[in-house]
Formats: sequence, C-alpha cells, structure tokens
Amino acid sequence: MLKFKFTLFFIFIFQSLFPQNYTVSGYVEDIKTGERIIGAYVIDSITQNVAQTNNYGFYILKNLNSNAALRSTYIGLKSQLIYLSLKHDTLINIQMKPVMELQEVIIKSSLYKHNINTPLGLTTIPINQLTSIPALGESDLLKSIQSQPGIKGGIEGSAGIFVRGGSSGENLFMLDDVPMFNVSHLYGFLSVFNSAIIKDIKLMKGCFPARYGGRTSSVIDVRSRDGNNKSLKGEVSLGIISSSINLEGPLFSDKTTFIISGRRSYFDLYSGTLKNLGQLDKDFPGYYFYDLSARIAHTFSEYDKIYLNIYRGRDHIRNNSEYTINKGISEILTESFNETSGWGNLIGSLRWNHTFSSGIFANTTIAISSYDYFTLNKYNGVLKDSLLDKTLNKTYKASYKSTISDLIIKTDSDYTLSNYQKLLFGAGGTMHTFSPGESYYSMNDEELKEKLDTSYLNKIIRAGEFYIYVEDELKATKKLIMNIGLRLSGFITGTKGSFNPEPRISANYSLSPKLAFKIGYSRMVQYMHLLSTSGLTMPTDIWVPALEGMQPLKSDQINVGFSYYFHETALLRVEAYRKWLNNTTDFKNGASLLSETSPWYEKTTQGYGNAKGVEVSVEKQEGHFTGSVNYTLSTSDRKYKDLNYGNSFPFRYHRLHDFNISINYQFSKKWDISALWSYGTGYPVTLPVEQYTPSMEIVHQLVYYYPSINNYKLPDYHRLDLGIHYRTTNRLGENYLSLDLFNAYNRRNVINMYAYGLDFKYSYLLPFIPSLTYTLKFK
Repeated sequence: MLKFKFTLFFIFIFQSLFPQNYTVSGYVEDIKTGERIIGAYVIDSITQNVAQTNNYGFYILKNLNSNAALRSTYIGLKSQLIYLSLKHDTLINIQMKPVMELQEVIIKSSLYKHNINTPLGLTTIPINQLTSIPALGESDLLKSIQSQPGIKGGIEGSAGIFVRGGSSGENLFMLDDVPMFNVSHLYGFLSVFNSAIIKDIKLMKGCFPARYGGRTSSVIDVRSRDGNNKSLKGEVSLGIISSSINLEGPLFSDKTTFIISGRRSYFDLYSGTLKNLGQLDKDFPGYYFYDLSARIAHTFSEYDKIYLNIYRGRDHIRNNSEYTINKGISEILTESFNETSGWGNLIGSLRWNHTFSSGIFANTTIAISSYDYFTLNKYNGVLKDSLLDKTLNKTYKASYKSTISDLIIKTDSDYTLSNYQKLLFGAGGTMHTFSPGESYYSMNDEELKEKLDTSYLNKIIRAGEFYIYVEDELKATKKLIMNIGLRLSGFITGTKGSFNPEPRISANYSLSPKLAFKIGYSRMVQYMHLLSTSGLTMPTDIWVPALEGMQPLKSDQINVGFSYYFHETALLRVEAYRKWLNNTTDFKNGASLLSETSPWYEKTTQGYGNAKGVEVSVEKQEGHFTGSVNYTLSTSDRKYKDLNYGNSFPFRYHRLHDFNISINYQFSKKWDISALWSYGTGYPVTLPVEQYTPSMEIVHQLVYYYPSINNYKLPDYHRLDLGIHYRTTNRLGENYLSLDLFNAYNRRNVINMYAYGLDFKYSYLLPFIPSLTYTLKFK
C-alpha cells in the first residue's frame, strides 16, 4: 500500500509540471464471460475523474493526464489497477473479476458502492435479489418489483403492478429497448421474463429521463445478457410448474456469441392423469405456457457491434367435454363443448452500436412488437331418435380476437462534453396497428330450423407515434448534479394529430458524501389506453388509441426526497410525490368489452386522477445478512362525470398503508434462507348498503342500492413467504436446490366481496403452496 501511494504521489507531481489532456474510452467487461457491465464506475486515481458505463457497458473519461491509473468498481466485482502512459486518445476495455478472486485492490469508498446521487424514482434491482426472494415455483422479476415501495401488486399472486396511483396499462416494460404489451403468464401469476438470462433491471417511478416516454406511471427497463464469449455453458431448471433450459457460448470465434432460452409449463401433460384418478375435476381445463428467446451478438471492431434478438411467448388454455343424456324412451342427446383461448407476444429486433471518433456513442434499433388474444367456443349437439330413425344437429360457434402490433425505428446517442457534462439525444417513430376486437357468431339448429351467421369488426386503425428528445446530465458543482431534458412527442392518424411537449428536470444536492437531497418534475404523455373490465391485468384487456374523441393520458409528477448512507452498511431513501392524471379512461356504468356490439369509444368515459404519498426504504445489499424494509403511505382517487354522480372515488388499487420486509441470511457457501413478509390495508370494493323488492313487479327480485363506487374496504392483507436454498459444485457443474413456501402460515386473504341475499360472501385465492426447484449450471 505504501508503494502504491508513493507511485501516485510521484505521478501527481510530474503531471503538475507537464500537464496534458487525453481521452480514454471503452467497455467494462466481466473477465470470465466477456459480458459488458451496465452501471459500473470507472475512476482515474490521479485526477479523480469518474465516469459510469451506459446501458451497453460503454464509458468515456476526458481531461486525463499523460499518465493515468484506472480502476472500476461494481457491486460484487472489482478490477485491477491499470497504469497508462498516454500519448493520444485511446480505447481501453477494462476487465473485472468477482471479489472473492481478487486480492490486490479493495475499494472501500461508499461513494461508488452505494451511490446516494441515484435519481429520484430510480431503483436498480440486483440480479441476485431475483433468486433470494421466495417465489411461487420459480424466481420471478415482477415479484421482486412488487416488493419495492410505491408498487401495488394487485390481487394475491398477480404479476400486475400498479405504480403510484396508476393503472396497469401505464407501465412501460422494455426488453432490450423494445416495448412489451403483456408481461404475464398463468393469468398473471408468473412473468414472461426468464431470470436466468437477465443482466440488468431498472425501475423508474418518477423524475423520468427525457429518453423514456410512451407511458405515464413507470418504466421497467430489462436488459438481457449477450452470451459467454469464453466457453460453452448452460443451465437446466426443473420446477413443479415449469422447466427451462438455457445455452450460451461463442459462435465460431469470441467475436460472435449466442444465447438461447426456452421455458414451458407442463400442467397440461399430467392434468389428464389427475382427472382419471379423480384428483381433479373432469371439467378442469388444460393449460400451458411457453417462452422462447434467442440472441446473437457480433463485434465487428472496437467501434461497431450488432445484436439480433427474437422472443416468442404464449399461453394456451383448452377445455373439451362431452355428455350423453337420455331424453324419453327413444331419444339420446350427445353434447360436446370445446373452449379454447390463447394469447402471447412476439418481438424481434436488430440493434447496432457504433462509437464515433468524436466520442459519440449511438445505438440504432429496428424492431417489431405484437400481442394478440383470441377465444373460440364451439358447441355441437346430436339428437338421435331410434324410434323415428331421425337425427337432428345443433351447432353453435362464437369467437373473439384482438391484436396490436408495432413497427419501431429509433436511434439514441450520448456525447460526453466533459467529465462534468453529457448530452443524450435521439429520435424515433412507431407505426401502430390496432385491431380492438373482432367478434363472430354462428348457429345452425335443425330442430328449431334456425340459422344465424354474423360478425362484428371494430375498425382497424393505423397510427404513427413519434418523438425527439434532448437531455443534459450536468454536474454543475461538486455538490450539485442536474438532469434537464425536453421530449417532443406526437400521434398522427389520417389528417388528425396530437403534439405535446414533455419537460423533465431533476436535481441532486450532496450535503456530504453520505447525504443527498433531491427534487424533480416530469410530464409524461401516453397515446394509448388499456381497457380492462375487471381492473386486473388479464389477457382479455385491449389496447386502443387516443382517437374518436378520446384524449391522450397526461401525467404531471413532482418528487422530493433524500438518501442517507449510514453505518457503512445500509442506505436510507425517503421520497414524497404528488401526481396529477388527466384523461384517465374507464368503462361507463354497465359497459364492458364483450357486453354489446357497439364500438369501444362509445362504451368509455374519461376523467381525472390524483395520487400522493411518501415512500421509505432501508436496504443492505452486502455481507452475509442482506435485506430491505419498505413502507408506503399513499392515497389515490378517480373522478368521471359519467360515474359515481360526478363525484371522486377511491382508485381500485388505493392502499393507505403498504409494508414489507425482505431478508436473506447466508449461513455458509452452501446454505442460505430468505423470507418476505408483506402487509397492506385492504383494497376498496363496491358493496350495496340496501336491498329491496319493487312492489309493482310480478316477479319479485332483489334490487341492490350502491351509494358510491368503492365505498367499502376489504380486510387487511398479510402473507409470509419462506425460502431455503442449497448450492454445491460437482463434476457436472453448479447445483442449486430451492424449497419455497408460499403463504407459509396459510393466511386466507380476501380478494373480493359480494352481496349474497342478506349476507356478504368472501372470495379467497391462494392457500399455503410449497414448491421445489432444482437448477444445474453446467460447463
């Protein structure tokens, strides 16, 4: 250590006498896999200049002396100290090793291990947190997101998220720069993201940078891995719900890598056996889902790299049944029912990274993203009369289908003006194609001698959405960091258009290396609405454009907060927000997607929303004992002139108090345990307060009186999930065995209430569920 300090002192004296200015740029990589690292810090120990890698692992340091000493840091990784003698601007790729393999340099500065200047509303979720949180059957990205403050998880077990008073359709999910429309399997109990191939996760709830847009409540930016360029590796995971396999490695040379992944559930494969054994109702439907993803990345030179990505995911549910009924002496009626539904995403993208000699880094993307849902119901009845030797047929058929598809082209660039200022700018366009609903119905009844063949198709709409933005990341002083941006967006179809400015600004002021205060404002505009009858995240929900009298959704949000790093171990974050929503959309009273044949824009109404709250988070990410404590105090409401007599009412997912605690303790290199306890006040529900029977009615039927929407509150919610994990290494590779206990003390949480005669009935969903998962990482 003394030798190291003497060397730095000598270099500092020399540079003071003979100053030079050079630029060093390059990528930060994992030495074992070649994977480029997002969010790593690169520090020059001589000038103390600092840079952070972007979403592609690229960094740039300016104003360096002719001699430099570079090192990089990232949680769980460290680099060797690299001495450079510079004579011109150069490109240097820095390789990092896991901490346990590196003994020479240990960086103790909390400034870069726990960055207190992280922008308001931004949370970077560590990848190891995905496997440390207990889950239902397998580790899941959205379950980790739901444990963050300000995030409501919807009904128990659901993969939907509701952020700071926003609905599920106001969240922008991006997989490698491409938006996804539906991110759940199994009606919301699992997400489409395969944790084994994820590299980086960013959750943004406020103070959105200008480069993000298109939704109003949150951005979930998910980046997947490029693939190992050193050797062929793989992973097999076996669980009670689904199994998956991943394979990655170099292709022909270390300049080209691939990674492929597949996952499938298999309940449909053994549900038939359970039905035959009487362990499952014979009318229980067969269900399965699958995901397939593939990526090829090729490095042409130090300045150019391309990525080709494909993702396909789908859910399929089917129920077939047949009955035979004796009708009279000679008549036999045979009925068969066939019900089929399916939904899924398709994504394809081609991306090109290019570094210009001027230091501008650019990423250009061409992509497609689509989502479709269909349901098909068939009935066939055969009535045979043996006495009359007569056969009559009855057939009914009904189907519904909706689709949305996007063609996307965009480019994003960043230009480092100095070590204190970076410009980010870009532009893009999306061609949307909406098919909000196609219904078909046919009937042929030989007994009644009736035929019917009809269909209804909502008009297919094509619309263009475009944007241009500029963003300035500025370190105004040693203590003040600012992000100032402006996004101009628009939506055009035919001769109609809508254009909106979206200003963004945030500032962080550091009172000390451990304490920072923050403030920010952001305007977001969304040109699409997600129509949901149930209020849940369901495959039957449809996307519609802000047309036919509907206005785009607009959100204005103000945030204030602070971060404090204490006891060299934990980070405290407190954030307060106030949010205004204009042109929120909901169905009118009694209307739904399939209730009638009128177009969707005649069934909907628009209004306003308000949300405010305070979020508190304490987290510890290093050591044998890690975990977090999160608390949210919040309110949110809605107001429509066509609903609730024009009065405001609580939002469907308003929850006053939300609290959870997550812990993980590693006993040894082989064993660790984890626990997640969640508590929340009950969601609002609409219940009648009076019932009566109209005296003039011939048929007496109860009529319920509802004074207002969401006038009652469900019982409080709480649940404990536990996980036990065991890992070992043998000649096959790394072995992981996980036992997860969902709802460990079997709490019967109410998900709904409804009137039943003179009483109320409760609906429950998930009891205690144990699950076992085995994973092998082979090499």
